[in-house]
Amino acid sequence: MKISYQKDIPVMGSFDVMVCGGGFAGVAAAVAAARKGANVMFIEHYGFLGGMATAAGIGEFWASPIGENSIFEEIRERLGKLYGITANKHSYDGEKVKFVLQEMIAENSNIKLRLHTRAIDVIRNNNLVKAIIIHGKSGIEAVEAKIIVDTTGDGDVAFLAGASFQKGRPTDQVQLAMGYIFTMWDTHEKVKPVLPEGCKKYKDDEPLPFGKWHKSKGGRVYCHMGKIIHHDSTDSDSLTEAEILARRQMMSLVYYVQTHGGSTYTLATSPVQVGVREGRRIVGEYILTEKDITTGRKFEDAVAVGTSNIDFHDPDIIGGRGEGRIESVPPYHIPYRCLLVKDLDNMLTAGKCISGDQVAQSSYRMIPTCAAMGQAAGTAAALCVKQNISLREIDTTFLRTTLEKDGIELDLNKILPWHYTAGGKWWIESRA
Repeated sequence: MKISYQKDIPVMGSFDVMVCGGGFAGVAAAVAAARKGANVMFIEHYGFLGGMATAAGIGEFWASPIGENSIFEEIRERLGKLYGITANKHSYDGEKVKFVLQEMIAENSNIKLRLHTRAIDVIRNNNLVKAIIIHGKSGIEAVEAKIIVDTTGDGDVAFLAGASFQKGRPTDQVQLAMGYIFTMWDTHEKVKPVLPEGCKKYKDDEPLPFGKWHKSKGGRVYCHMGKIIHHDSTDSDSLTEAEILARRQMMSLVYYVQTHGGSTYTLATSPVQVGVREGRRIVGEYILTEKDITTGRKFEDAVAVGTSNIDFHDPDIIGGRGEGRIESVPPYHIPYRCLLVKDLDNMLTAGKCISGDQVAQSSYRMIPTCAAMGQAAGTAAALCVKQNISLREIDTTFLRTTLEKDGIELDLNKILPWHYTAGGKWWIESRA
């Protein structure tokens, strides 16, 4: 059954660049475009910025944070000045990141930020997206933009525009496992463990869904322990079920911690949403491959560098830590062609939804790399508007030169790889 209706939608504004999605890729894209003189519309469906870094409570900058891109380094520097985060420290407090990111956007007068707002449709004319239909507390509105940058993580806007995409592994489209990160507090007094009805009781010899926790000074316990498999982040019913299962899993794990060495710990916070590692991968002019990243491939149109190890969380295994594939790779280029959207002339992607295969995505989806791609996309969009050319007409040599002048390091010989070696399946680490 279908329902058809017609409604006049007010146009709230016309912009040079519209960035959809307020994660690190989106923030970097908006800032980069604005600093190049573009008039930018920037939307985010939560009431804060940061994407998975803040909404999912990740707490770690995975991938090499040094020398990779100027905007990401600037964010780290701002966190350092305010909160004493050192240059080589990869952990962070998401609540502080929210503030730093919003202030970074607020100081750019040519960025129009709308929180609590999401794209719900597009108006497309042949290969051009003429307007984005948005919905927020003001109702349904339209935004006209010359160039759109999709930094939604799941490629939602490109999907609405009819772009081709890949999802999950080639055989059955099963996505990488989702994660769930929550925090506990050390009350310094024994608490009564409670296992709610319907929640699983883990046995002593049973592998936990993930099993990593860090105790910080002050009594905060960072629990990266949840794992949800065989769910689809781009399907409304499946994602809803994933959230429900994740919270039940969290309660089971809280009980386990309280009865296995954490008798004074109590649940403090749960994330705004389940941690999504993989959604849609929008097909571009080139699909970055596993072979590309494992061989450290160079591209003439490179606009960003990937450094993280392959972090492939097995889509079929729920128990144990270190499952799946963890493999170091040399630094590799991410070409501009992966940011272009096939069959759409005025849209770029940036972040984990760019064009790549599932294994490659398990490396380039990390926060610093997403920020680098965002900076590249925002810069390219602004340059194209300024020169009145299409995204495919841009001189990629000039784009590279511009990015390098702005602090993006594209020389693979100058960037250190970032790798992680799995330890035990369960441990406590003291962290200053």
